Amino acid sequence: MDRKEFLSTSAILAGATILPSNSVFAENINNNGIDKVTDKNGKFIIDPLPYSTDHLEPFMDAETLHLHHNFHHGGAVKGANKDMEMIKKFDK
Repeated sequence: MDRKEFLSTSAILAGATILPSNSVFAENINNNGIDKVTDKNGKFIIDPLPYSTDHLEPFMDAETLHLHHNFHHGGAVKGANKDMEMIKKFDK
């Protein structure tokens, strides 16, 4: 990596650390505990997004983000809960 490439990469990384989106995530963690993955009954949960669905535009449109979060990620959570129920059923 030459000097020009190093400075360019460093500037990009430094800029990324001060983007306003960081405060969105930090605020959500402080308020909602984004790292909570199960409810009081031990079932996996899908928390609402810590930002609006259009927050990632123009990189990802709101509909794609909604579909990915609710159906792809939500389906994985639903499947994990179903798998855990089956494991508990056969574990007895």
